[in-house]
Amino acid sequence: LGGKTVILGGDFGQGLPIYKDISRLQSINLSIRKSKYWPIFHKHRLTENIRTQINQKLFSDWLLKLRNGTLPTDSEDMIEIPGECLSYSTH
Repeated sequence: LGGKTVILGGDFGQGLPIYKDISRLQSINLSIRKSKYWPIFHKHRLTENIRTQINQKLFSDWLLKLRNGTLPTDSEDMIEIPGECLSYSTH
């Protein structure tokens, strides 16, 4: 196309475009991943969550399930946050 190098980063699941009076599906369809140019991008995936410490595997796994929408929900569509994933302020 234009011969330009563009680097995109981040969690595309968290950065949907914002338009007034459209549905979630319409918003998703306006994202970069739905662009006609998306197939020509060279994609590299990061597979390790470096924001969590090695001893926080449960939290890291829970965050990935939360992001992917694969956590179980109760009858009111609520999720449970394990106690090990909570951080309490001392202030």
